[in-house]
Amino acid sequence: MIGVTLFRRFFGRGTPSPSRRSPHVRATGLLAVLALALFATMALTAQAWIASRSQRRAAEEAVRDYARFAANNYAMDTQRSLRQSALAIFSWLGAKSVRLEADSLIDLRVLQDAAADVRACRCMWDPDPLYFFRYVPSTNELITVGPHTPTPVERAVLRDSVRGDPKEPLFAAPNVLRGAFYMMSLQDTLAGEQILLLTALHGVHGAPDAIYGFASSLTSFSPHTFHVITTMPLLPPSLTKRVENDSVFAVKVWDRNRLVYESSYTKDTSYAGYAPLWGNGVKSRSTVQVSILPAMASKLLIGGMPETRTPLLLALCVLTCALLTSAYVLTRRAQDLAAIRDDFTSSVSHELRTPLAEIMVYAEMLQLGRVSAPGERSHAVSVIVREARHLTHLIDNVLLFSRASREKPTAPPAHPLPLAPIVHELVRTFAPLARQHRISIREQLDESLAASISAPVLRHALLNLLDNAAKYAPPSSVITVSTVRHWEQVRIYVDDQGAGVPVSERQRIWEPYVRLPRDVSSSSTGSGIGLSVVRHLVERYHGRAWVEDAPDGGARFVIEIPGMSMPQTSEAAIDWHDERSPAPQSGD
Repeated sequence: MIGVTLFRRFFGRGTPSPSRRSPHVRATGLLAVLALALFATMALTAQAWIASRSQRRAAEEAVRDYARFAANNYAMDTQRSLRQSALAIFSWLGAKSVRLEADSLIDLRVLQDAAADVRACRCMWDPDPLYFFRYVPSTNELITVGPHTPTPVERAVLRDSVRGDPKEPLFAAPNVLRGAFYMMSLQDTLAGEQILLLTALHGVHGAPDAIYGFASSLTSFSPHTFHVITTMPLLPPSLTKRVENDSVFAVKVWDRNRLVYESSYTKDTSYAGYAPLWGNGVKSRSTVQVSILPAMASKLLIGGMPETRTPLLLALCVLTCALLTSAYVLTRRAQDLAAIRDDFTSSVSHELRTPLAEIMVYAEMLQLGRVSAPGERSHAVSVIVREARHLTHLIDNVLLFSRASREKPTAPPAHPLPLAPIVHELVRTFAPLARQHRISIREQLDESLAASISAPVLRHALLNLLDNAAKYAPPSSVITVSTVRHWEQVRIYVDDQGAGVPVSERQRIWEPYVRLPRDVSSSSTGSGIGLSVVRHLVERYHGRAWVEDAPDGGARFVIEIPGMSMPQTSEAAIDWHDERSPAPQSGD
């Protein structure tokens, strides 16, 4: 009763501490905050991507506007060249009259000769007309001359295209006809798109008014003509920096779906502009495509073409997600470590309370003189000494564990350590504690084995394994300690007859603070560092430790350390016997 009273008085658990906030609640809150941060990051990334994309689209649209402007200029230059060539031909008609008047109908061979002269000059467009025509509105007479003879359908279309009304200004005012030039477009079944180039002559002295012209197609343009046109400035020199058109533009001319001309750069670009080849109300399906080369697109804009930010934004988004994930993992790890620290503190405190309680009880009984018999006094003193050694070893375990991460492998001792005497002495020391659990210890030792390890280190590691085996072995069972040689190594086996260790947990049990579910739910207590200390101590001497199934069931804990040959004399075996042997303790 005295021991129970003193234990409750000095080492009672007292009132329970307020319950802490649930780890699940803390993890949920952290996850919610990180999820909001991730959502905000993704929203900002999306906004930056949209802004970058809009900026680039605006810049690309500006370049396309330049391309459309260049296409219109190219079409106008083409029309101008065509008009100049046509005027050179039609000038033969009005050579005798400044006002483009004629006192008789002019033979079409005059136009044929004029076209041949212009072609021979090679100073402008060299047309190759399909045919020449003369149309007299007053008589509806249509005459054609040339390599191509229009079909009746084509003639009807041509007559409808050039027919005029004498009451219209075209024929009412002679001064309007001075230098008059007209261009029309019609569809021809044989040659495709046809361009009509015509002018009107006012008849005088009884001669009728007449319309002269010729029909041609885009195929009559030579590639040289289109290329000469591209030498003209299509954009202001302040934009192109006077770079040649071939290095800035790619030109294509289409007659419906037929490609008539293509410049040296043949690849399609996204900076293309289109314009009708014949403007000013001329109905035509001929199209000019002018594209700005990608290399020049950036030079036409102040500050250059905005670079796409998609890879950078994606990389930043991924990096942010990785950092947030790392923050979550590290925070959860910190919470887990805090929980492990609390459990470790609680476990160590509980383990320290038990020996301290026994020491205090027997010490106060001796102090108060309540133990009078010599045998009882001797028992009380032995209990105090044993529990004091127990406390010392518990503290050594904690200190060894705290230094584990800073210590390096230890050089092997100069002299071999005989294993059998060390193991036998340790078993004899641990036997009383094992008998309290109704467990016996059996030895199967090879007297000839010696190892390259320090005696205190071996005692500490083996004592932890014996205590761990006694903790989880069933009552009335046997713990077997044996030593064997394995090649150049020496192995120490500690077999118990307990439930064993699951294969999936055989690596985890050597980690600090790890306790299996069966350990947490059992009545056995432990700090969770005993086996970690064993592995650390063994690895300091280039050994290793593991667990496997015991031959008779249960678990077999194995320590493997480098072996050494036994000395011829017993000189090297003197030191180990004089070292202080630690008392048993709770190792796991």
